[in-house]
Amino acid sequence: GGDDFVRTPFSAPVLCARVRRLVDRKRSLERYLDQVGNRQRQISDGRVAAVVQACKDAILVANAQGRIVMANVAACDLLDLEAAAVDGARLGELLVCDTHGHDCVCRPNGQHIPVEVSTSTEGEGGDALTVHVLRDTRERDRALAMARRQTEAAAARRATASMLSYIAHEIGNPVNVIKGFAQLMQAERLSPGQADKLAHILDAVGRLSGLLADVTDVARMETGQFRVELKDVELKALAEQACEPAAAQAASAGRYRCQVPKAPS
Repeated sequence: GGDDFVRTPFSAPVLCARVRRLVDRKRSLERYLDQVGNRQRQISDGRVAAVVQACKDAILVANAQGRIVMANVAACDLLDLEAAAVDGARLGELLVCDTHGHDCVCRPNGQHIPVEVSTSTEGEGGDALTVHVLRDTRERDRALAMARRQTEAAAARRATASMLSYIAHEIGNPVNVIKGFAQLMQAERLSPGQADKLAHILDAVGRLSGLLADVTDVARMETGQFRVELKDVELKALAEQACEPAAAQAASAGRYRCQVPKAPS
């Protein structure tokens, strides 16, 4: 690593000149390296500042006295304040806790925005800086609330479907008993009036069985197992069937009429 050499015997003026030249060269090299290092640090600091400003999360940096010394664009937007108003403000007035102990930022209009806070400290003593990274949790809270409501609604639908299935099953048993004994009575010798009344009983039992089937269909709809079968329906027969339960009472009052147009040929 030698840069020069001196022969013996040496001359003092020559030695001093050579040493002076080497010292000057060393100082020039150090100045150049310092300049390069400062330039690199400036470029690095500039990039870090650009990254901080472009960060979507709000960043607040407070000094040891609790005053804001730096806030990025996202922090100003979250606080709804200009950068000049944030600079020097007290952190404790901007970052507060609500009644439930959750972190919030307080806007000038009194609105509290829930946030998630990540804190770190750089330095010690009076030169310490506290970095607070704030993330607005409103969208996340809304998504969680929606997911919770959907879960509760799904549980309610399952409970409703289970209850409807239970009701249809329990009511269906006595309905089947009534239907069975009514069919046995049809085999006996009955007067025309008794046979007509028994026919009404069987018809009512049939409609009740249809209603129970509808309840079962609703339960299937709640669980996503309902299937629709499309087919042609005779409108005249359907209308007469719907009017028949009230036919006896309406006829006795002289106000019964069931008239359905014939289907076009």
